[in-house]
Amino acid sequence: MGSFPFFSFFLFTICIIFSSLQSCTLGCSDLIKQSCKKATNDDPNLSYNICIKIVGVNSKANKAKTIEELALASIDLAICNATKVASTISNVLRSKVKVMKNNYTEGCLKDCLKIYSDAISSLREAKHAIRVKDFKTANVEISSAMDAPSTCEDGFIERQGEVSPITKENQVFFQHTVVSLAFNNMDGHLGL
Repeated sequence: MGSFPFFSFFLFTICIIFSSLQSCTLGCSDLIKQSCKKATNDDPNLSYNICIKIVGVNSKANKAKTIEELALASIDLAICNATKVASTISNVLRSKVKVMKNNYTEGCLKDCLKIYSDAISSLREAKHAIRVKDFKTANVEISSAMDAPSTCEDGFIERQGEVSPITKENQVFFQHTVVSLAFNNMDGHLGL
């Protein structure tokens, strides 16, 4: 895991540059607006504004002509976000800041780092599955990644008095996966 911090920093930097190339201030594509509207009608875990905020800042998503391209772009954004969370965890572990009250917290953060590494792998598998039109497998892989935030948080709440230092990051990643899952389900017409 020694090269992970450098790799995650590099990937995180690329994600920031990639995401900031375009914003929704000039207007999101009609596909994004329509897809976010449908996604929020179909899923109570997602709001229209959050969907627009997540996908609307991405130039690749704004250029998408099909729901498949939009689903793939949203997964790329989820991978970038998961990489950012993993980088944040690595930084906390290295810095030994105040949130590192004890060995239990450190152990939970190490578990979360592994969980997010697995989530990134699952999202990559989901992208491949979408490309070969295997939307059910993509659904399973995105759903697996979607479990990462709650699994990470569960580790902290198992011990009374423990507080996760990455709750906000976990919530943001969850929203990214909800968007990806919704778009995949639209693309595959899974009706789930």
